[in-house]
Amino acid sequence: MNTRTGAWAIAVLASLTTPAGATDRPAPASTEAERDAVQDVIFLGDARPIFIRLRMIAGGKGFRSSWVDAVKAIHAYLDRDGDGTLTRAEADRGGLPTMVRAATGGAAALPRADLDTSPRDGKVSFEELADVLRPALGPFRVQVGQASAERTDALFGHIDRDKDGALTKDELAAAVSSLRRFDLDDDEMIGPAELDPFSNPLATQYNDDQSRRARFTAIAPVIELSPDDPSFRPVRLLLKRYDKGNTQGALADDNRLARSEFGIDPGDFKAADTDGDGALDAEELRRYLGRVGPDLEMTVTLPEGGASPATIAVNGAGARPLPPGVSARRISPGDVEINVGEVSLEFHADGGERSVENAKRYYASQFRAADTDNNKYLEKSELKDHGPFVATFDLMDRDGDGKLYM
Repeated sequence: MNTRTGAWAIAVLASLTTPAGATDRPAPASTEAERDAVQDVIFLGDARPIFIRLRMIAGGKGFRSSWVDAVKAIHAYLDRDGDGTLTRAEADRGGLPTMVRAATGGAAALPRADLDTSPRDGKVSFEELADVLRPALGPFRVQVGQASAERTDALFGHIDRDKDGALTKDELAAAVSSLRRFDLDDDEMIGPAELDPFSNPLATQYNDDQSRRARFTAIAPVIELSPDDPSFRPVRLLLKRYDKGNTQGALADDNRLARSEFGIDPGDFKAADTDGDGALDAEELRRYLGRVGPDLEMTVTLPEGGASPATIAVNGAGARPLPPGVSARRISPGDVEINVGEVSLEFHADGGERSVENAKRYYASQFRAADTDNNKYLEKSELKDHGPFVATFDLMDRDGDGKLYM
C-alpha cells in the first residue's frame, strides 16, 4: 500500500451492515443471529485503526447460514448416486481443487486431498467437507485483489464531482491534481497497474517490481476481527503497524502502544489501559479488541436469485461522530466510499450475476471449440491435454456414459 496516499477496494460478495447509532459504542455481536450475519474488520489507517462492522444478508439469511447452504449443495452434487451419503470414492472423483481454482481464479489455497479425516470411515460428512472448504472458500475472507470489473465507472465517478453524468472542463481540470496520487512511479503517467496495483496475490509472487516495493506496506491493510477467536494475530498486526515510537516519548518496538502511537478515542484508551501505565500491552490490546465496537456499520443485502441488485446501506441516523479525518458517502446503491485521510476505501456489493453469465459464455465457447466433429457432445479423446474440462470431465459426466453434453 502506498504509505502516503492510495486507494483500497473491498469487494463484498455476500452482505454488509449499518453504522453505530448511539453515543456509547455498540457492543460486539453477541446473539446467535448477530454472529450469523455480522463480521467485524479493522482498517489499519495511518494514525489509528478504523473498526468497521459489516452486517451481511444473503437471500434473507446471515452470510454464514448462506455459506452452510452452499456447502450442502456441493456435498449433494458430489454425491453422485444421490443416496445421501458421500463416499470417499465419490469425493475423490469430485475434482474439488479444480472447482476451487475456478471459483477463486487460483487465488486461494487448494483443499487438501484427503477429505475423510474424522472419523476415517470411508465417508465424507458435511462437516468434513466444510472443514476442507473453509480456508479456501469462506465464509468470509479478506483478499487483496481486484475488487470490481467496473473500474472505469469508478474512475468516472471520482472525476464527476457533481454526479450529473457528464464531465465539465472544470472537473477535468480538477482531475489533474486529484489523480496525481495514483502516479506511483512519478513518471507523469497513470497506467492500469497504478489504478489497480494490488493484483492477484499469486501473480504478485512472479511480478515483484522491486522499484515499488518500498512504497507499499507489508502489513495487510484490512484484517478480520472475531471476539470469539483467542488468536493474538490482530494484536501482533496492530503492534507491527503502530509500535513505531515518536518524539513524545513512546519507544519503538517495545510491544506496547502509547497513547501518542495509538490514536483511538481517549476514553476508549483509558478504559483499555487497566494498569494505568499510559500504554497498552499485548494482553490489554487483546481484551480491548474483544469488546471494541465499530466506528462505522454498513448493511449489505444480496437478494436471492439475483431478483434485484445488491445494495449497501450506511446507517448514519443517530450515529456517534466518525473519528477525525474519516468520512463516508454512498456513491450508488451498491457502492460506498469511506475516506480515511488521503486513503479511499471502496465497498462494492455484487451478487455475482454478471460473473455467472460470463462464466457460462466462456464454458460454452470452450465446449464448441473442443467439439471438433460437431456432434454436440465431448469425449475425453477430444479434450487432449488442455481445456477447462480435462480435470472435471468425470465430475460433470453424471451418467457415466463417457460423453459430456452442453
